[in-house]
Amino acid sequence: MAFRKAGSDPAAEKRVHWYHKLRDKYRLIILNEDTFEEKLSFRLSRLNVFIVTGMLAIILVFLTTYLIAFTPLREYIPGYKDTSIQKDLYELQLKADSIKLCQEARIFISQT
Repeated sequence: MAFRKAGSDPAAEKRVHWYHKLRDKYRLIILNEDTFEEKLSFRLSRLNVFIVTGMLAIILVFLTTYLIAFTPLREYIPGYKDTSIQKDLYELQLKADSIKLCQEARIFISQT
């Protein structure tokens, strides 16, 4: 049962309670199940867990973005093309245009 001061605002008390729940310390212990020997122990708060999880998620997003953007893996994503393919396509378009112009010139010369 929670006690509160007379005249205190319940909404403000709820905000303070929520903040204190984030800051409360908890202990995570990893034990050997057979011998109950303590292998590892951490003293954590909910806030620490949220921060570490958030930072790991941000790092994972940056690493994935870097891996896709700056390695040949981006070619496997639909919409991305290899730059050498784009250069070859441009050169082929120029050759096709020049062949078309030569053909039109031959047709014009043969008609006259």
